[in-house]
Amino acid sequence: MLDKRTRLWQNSAMNTAQARRRLSDHGWLAAMPQEFRLALLDRCEWQPFKAGETIYLAGDSPGGIYGVCEGALAMTSGLGAPLSPVAHVGGPGTWTGFGPLLTGQPRRGTLQALTPLLAAHVPLRPLQILLQDHPEWWRHIAQEMLMEFDTATTVIGDLLTRSGPRRCAATLLRVAGCRRQDTPAGGPVQTQVSQQMLAEMANLSRSRISPILADFSKRGLTRLEYRTIWLLDVPALRAIADADDDDR
Repeated sequence: MLDKRTRLWQNSAMNTAQARRRLSDHGWLAAMPQEFRLALLDRCEWQPFKAGETIYLAGDSPGGIYGVCEGALAMTSGLGAPLSPVAHVGGPGTWTGFGPLLTGQPRRGTLQALTPLLAAHVPLRPLQILLQDHPEWWRHIAQEMLMEFDTATTVIGDLLTRSGPRRCAATLLRVAGCRRQDTPAGGPVQTQVSQQMLAEMANLSRSRISPILADFSKRGLTRLEYRTIWLLDVPALRAIADADDDDR
């Protein structure tokens, strides 16, 4: 009898070759040298998760890194108050979980599959051996950590704005992966977040975010669906997010 993970993997629309190609073409690995990229992908274990399934919890024992091949994962900091909202959502090409590699300490955050998810997992020990054999490749790890730092500072900067519409637009753009850059394909962009999750991420109440999204939709900037928000006009949303601040 097939186990649950095998059945989930078979139900995924993506095979191993497609998963490797997705990670090679998106995000951090796409900018890395081929030798490093292939060596890392050769050490990946391909792990499917159901929507809502926990990948790891803050405080768990040290472990390896994860890359998103298909779907979306929700990231929550373990350094905040209990029941802290989701801080960020990562889509295909996102990598995370590097803390234990640097410190040897337990996990500092929680990862959960926001949608059905196919992830690449590189266990900690093979990754450590790889970097022992190629110490010059630590530079590539540092580049990924800089990307995570940039994301964290973007979250902080956006949340410091007083304007609710600005925070909403900035959060939508960030979770869609186009806060500072357009997506390669152009056109509408799908975000796998509900209105409630978006409200929490933007530090807004549900009653406050509903009219903001209604206004965006009326202006042709977004389209609302069940647990999904489509971004129809990324440049216009970015203009809102980057406008002069106010306290509306």
